[in-house]
Amino acid sequence: MSTGNVSHLSSPRNIPSSLSVFDTLCKVIVETGGGMFVGVCRAERLVLWRSSATGQTLYSPIDGLSADTVRKQIDESDSQFAVTQVEL
Repeated sequence: MSTGNVSHLSSPRNIPSSLSVFDTLCKVIVETGGGMFVGVCRAERLVLWRSSATGQTLYSPIDGLSADTVRKQIDESDSQFAVTQVEL
């Protein structure tokens, strides 16, 4: 899995040159959706990212990746995390 820099970038000009063009595209999509890019698992055809609010690692199949998918999964995960915290 390619991990690259995981920090949230404000502009594509700050993307590390060590990322492939494909990884860079995935990173831009993830960050547009509000996630923190972790990497691409090519063997499983998954893109991984983290929620900036909870640190939860989330993923999507490569062929289903969109900023909207990232946003929805983060919202669902963050909501679930909040419910779990309240129950504790």
